[in-house]
Amino acid sequence: MVLDGDAPRRKPDGTPDARIVFFPSAAAEVLDTWDVGGLRGTGSHDYRVADLFVPETHTVSRAGDTPLLSGPLYALPFHTAFGVTIAAVPLGIARAALDSLRELSASKTPRIGSVLLRDRPVIQAAVGRAEAVLRAARAFLLEACHEAWSAASADVPLSLEQRALVRLACAHVAEAAKQVVQIAYDAGGATSVYETCPLQRCFRDAYAAAQHVQVQSGNFETGGRVMLGIEPGTPIL
Repeated sequence: MVLDGDAPRRKPDGTPDARIVFFPSAAAEVLDTWDVGGLRGTGSHDYRVADLFVPETHTVSRAGDTPLLSGPLYALPFHTAFGVTIAAVPLGIARAALDSLRELSASKTPRIGSVLLRDRPVIQAAVGRAEAVLRAARAFLLEACHEAWSAASADVPLSLEQRALVRLACAHVAEAAKQVVQIAYDAGGATSVYETCPLQRCFRDAYAAAQHVQVQSGNFETGGRVMLGIEPGTPIL
């Protein structure tokens, strides 16, 4: 956050001037704060920097500066492109959960049953439903991304609705991922709770990933506001 004295500097539209700054990692002190339930492997610790000068050429506005390079990737709004990179995480976690369940179902016979998991109709239906949910969410995200990319490729600024659709698709992916992982975790039975089972990690990671501001459930409200012709109510779009 850029400050003027003790107060945030305001841009012409009245919003705070928030910028991303780039500097050598050696200039930062890493604070060991990443003690979390899910996504433990990212090592997303806090850090502290003091008395460091960063030239303006090593900063970029979150609202989007004039691109230095041509091409659709650089013409996309920052939050549109950034949100998709976050949505890819729960999408991949959900796929991993389904892959893990399919592998488990071919070898596990429940203690109270006499057939493999995969031979039980209830498991077959659960896997079918989860696969449909995951692929539908992925298809929506790809469709929204395709529309945004086509507009940027034609050098046409994205409309507010196009940006909102990408955000809606990202939020839907996170919601669908939680649903898919829950189905897989439940189907795995008691096996799912063991650290040796990938399903417990998928369960923790999917719910942690879905908390990110770019994909959390509050984005449904943002998308709904835009669909109804109301201002989005947030600058993060």
